[in-house]
Parts: sequence; C-alpha cells; structure tokens
Amino acid sequence: MNKDTVILTTATCDNEYRNVFRVFITSLRENIPEQNRPAIIADLINVDDKTVKTFTSIYPNLKVNSTLLPGADWTDRNNTIQIMRIRPHTLLATMNEGWRHVVTIDCDSIIRGDIKELWNDVGQDNIKILYRPERKNEFTRFQAGVWCIGNSEITRRYWRELIDFLGNNWTFYDGQTAMYKIWFQKYRHAIPLIKLEKKFNDWEFNKKSIIWHSKRSHINEDKFMVEFNQYLEISKKYE
Repeated sequence: MNKDTVILTTATCDNEYRNVFRVFITSLRENIPEQNRPAIIADLINVDDKTVKTFTSIYPNLKVNSTLLPGADWTDRNNTIQIMRIRPHTLLATMNEGWRHVVTIDCDSIIRGDIKELWNDVGQDNIKILYRPERKNEFTRFQAGVWCIGNSEITRRYWRELIDFLGNNWTFYDGQTAMYKIWFQKYRHAIPLIKLEKKFNDWEFNKKSIIWHSKRSHINEDKFMVEFNQYLEISKKYE
C-alpha cells in the first residue's frame, strides 16, 4: 500500500452519528478522484459488523478500529470525551506505521471538493492547522477540527510529549490548549507551522469552501442539512 496520506476520524455509532459518518465518507468518495483518494482509519465506537460492512462498501479504503462500550449514553458529554481521548494514540500509532502525512478531520464534516491541496505543501516536519495567534484564549489559537501533520522524528516526539502531558483524564479544552502550548513553547522553530485556509475548515458554510465543519452546534443549519441529506441519499447506492 502507498503510505502517502491517511485520514483519521472518530465517531460513535449511535443513531445520529451513524448517518453523520455515512455522509462524511460518501462526500469524500464523491468529490475526490480515485487516484487522489486517501485511506481512512476510523475509531468507531459501538459499531456492529453489519454497519462496518456498509461503511466499507461506501469507502473501500477504510480501516475501522472498533471499540465496544455497551450501554453507554452518548447524550452524556463525559462519554463523548472518552471517545476523543482515543484519537491521539491512534495518530501516534499511524505515524509509527510510516504514513507520510496524517490528516485528522472531524466526522461531522462534508467534503465538497478535492482536498489534496490540504497536504500537498506539508513537509515531514510541518503542521498545517487553522491558526489564530491574535486570540487571547490559547484554547482557540489552534482549531483542530481539520489539520495535517508531517511524519518525522521531531513531529513524533512532539506528539508523544503531548500524550504524556495529557495523561488519561483530559477534556477537549485541555487537549487543544496543550496542543498549541507545547508546540509554541518548545517546537515552533523545529516544527514550522503552515496556516490552513478557512476553506478547509469552514463552520459558516461558505459556498466556495471545500470542507464544511458542522461543529455540532450547526448540525441543523439549513444550508448544511441540504447537502447532508443529499449525500445521505447518495450513500444508499453503494450498499
């Protein structure tokens, strides 16, 4: 397998997010030419074999890491935090497998065009992320809904340090803040940052943007839901 680029994502497979993930992988398939289509590694929680089979029929180059948490209540914010804590470890394991670029995209996103530009200019020592240094709150200086990291000894060291710093009991606020602070304080010269254009992480749903990110609070936005439902219908032809 050509290990140039892999996309990581995470999802619960409750009734709502089963369709969210279907739309995500269908929009990737529909909008990226086959020769540019990256592999996907997905940490899916409470997913059964039948659902995995459906997902891989939609997106054949999909690897599912399945974690079962029986009886979990996904309306409970603490459970969604538990899911989020899996991703940093999957990212490091993926880097250790030798992938040249690792891209993470939240699954509540719609891919609306070819995203190869997202990683084409990312070297082995780069991070590409939506960066807002003018923000007073360090939590908001990085927006990690969509981002890409190159694979080198220095980027792996940075990521291992982040995992060790966070430990096992952290929130999304802790994770995104630490991701920024450790990079800024210790790695900003060794790991040059490339600013991600907002068209790759747009939660205001500009028509010309390539990735619409719902950020959950916008999940019922009319503009987003029109395209969401279109891709949900398209996904049925691949079953």
